[in-house]
Amino acid sequence: MKIDHIGIAVKDSKVAIEKYKKIYPNLEIKTEISKNEDMKISFLKFDNIEIEILEPLKEESVIHKFIQKHGEGIHHISLQVDNIQEKINHLQDEKIKLINNNPKPGSHDSLITFLHPKDFNGVLIELCQK
Repeated sequence: MKIDHIGIAVKDSKVAIEKYKKIYPNLEIKTEISKNEDMKISFLKFDNIEIEILEPLKEESVIHKFIQKHGEGIHHISLQVDNIQEKINHLQDEKIKLINNNPKPGSHDSLITFLHPKDFNGVLIELCQK
């Protein structure tokens, strides 16, 4: 297993990206709109990890609600897994609380699920199968 990416919730992705470009001017950036069209996701590609900049597009989006409650900052850490359904089954057997009991479509045509932050010291963990 490896860290796939870190998701950061921001109010304005353009402002956030400009700050990262001050550190790495030639940073590779790709952007897409989430499948339910509630957030803009900008992917900042580093050599060893990707950072997702998550900007809400609707007030009812989970990212908007997160920012309202916690402010801007790290939203989740994503861990890459080979078989997400197998990992979900194992975690359910281990009594780990999942936010999604079934994998759902994520960015980059991946399958994702989230583990409840209460079981991980306040950190939202995403499992991601490419």
